[in-house]
Amino acid sequence: MRLKAAVAAAETQSATDLKNLATKQTSGTITTKQLRRMRHPFARRDPQTPLNPAVVNKQSGQLRAGWRILPIKASRTGTRTGVTNASVHAKLVKRAGSGKSKSVARPLVAAIFRKIRPERTARLRAALRKVIKETNL
Repeated sequence: MRLKAAVAAAETQSATDLKNLATKQTSGTITTKQLRRMRHPFARRDPQTPLNPAVVNKQSGQLRAGWRILPIKASRTGTRTGVTNASVHAKLVKRAGSGKSKSVARPLVAAIFRKIRPERTARLRAALRKVIKETNL
């Protein structure tokens, strides 16, 4: 039970960090007007952007405000939680780069997971070490 509680606490903290990072990655400061002046740098027809495609500009703010932490789920293979975004804009960002979109691919989710993975792994290892240390006393 101690291990389960420690892992759940570590995953809860990781989910909070994940939500904060997702909010930050969707808080770009370039306005629609500025993007227009830049000739729509994320357009597939002429992708010439020096901008990071993993950072999404906030514009209306709906994508940024739409991040929600999922409840913890335990299964035979482990304990997990995560973050989701049900806004219409999230579907558009996810679809970007596909044949159905006029925008270049936006590796938002991959960038977030790449940034959070080392911290999450360290947090889970620390929780495991703590439980092992407590049970050996």
